[in-house]
Amino acid sequence: MNFVLEPGLHYAEPPPYTHLKRARSRDGDGFTFNPARAPALPPITNIDTLLQVFTHPSIRRQSSQGMGVDDYADNERLSFYGEFVLDAAVSNALNNHRPMLKAHQLTEKKLELLSDEAFDAWVSHYKLLTKLRCALDLRSSYSINKPKETRAIFHAYVGGLYADSGESVAYQWIAQLLEQYLTNSASTEESEGRACVSRITHVSASAAASTYLLWFATFALTCEASPTSYAATNACAHAATNACAHAATVDHVTD
Repeated sequence: MNFVLEPGLHYAEPPPYTHLKRARSRDGDGFTFNPARAPALPPITNIDTLLQVFTHPSIRRQSSQGMGVDDYADNERLSFYGEFVLDAAVSNALNNHRPMLKAHQLTEKKLELLSDEAFDAWVSHYKLLTKLRCALDLRSSYSINKPKETRAIFHAYVGGLYADSGESVAYQWIAQLLEQYLTNSASTEESEGRACVSRITHVSASAAASTYLLWFATFALTCEASPTSYAATNACAHAATNACAHAATVDHVTD
């Protein structure tokens, strides 16, 4: 895609985008973005909307006669609009997720999904910043790589897509983009659940064995004064031995 920086100048590609690795935010939940599972970027067919999406406010041409058309030609308004669209799309995807999440879980999961790392991964994958027209000093100082800017360009694209193609296209794209995170989260929770069941089974079996042993010890002490109870004592010992063997089997399986 080519852009004209000023009227009368030749077409020029934006300066190369240098991706800087940022530290993990405290909101992240350890989700790893997998580009192979990401959906294709839905196209914005209206050229005016597309140019607006990729025009940074830093190159806005000021009008000497108040607010004119040029004052609305950057992506600031679309970014504001797209932030609310993205919030609604994420909420919709979480609401449709199964198993269903509680209200507080919806809030927590949305904060995790909309982390700085997620925006950084999405913007880098779709190369949105490489297409952005902006003041050259923003690239030379790497200010364009800040979380505020990566969020702004992604929001602008979501807003432009919504304005160009409607709610269904925008919501479907966001749902597909979030699918890998929600699937990974569900798998982790399921694994933790299985591990919890295994631990409970292990503890239950060990507790049963301990109960049998305690029973046997008490019964044996009682039978010391009564030799006629020798057969009953042997039966109790046999039951305790079986319980210990069962506990050992469970230990082997769960470990």
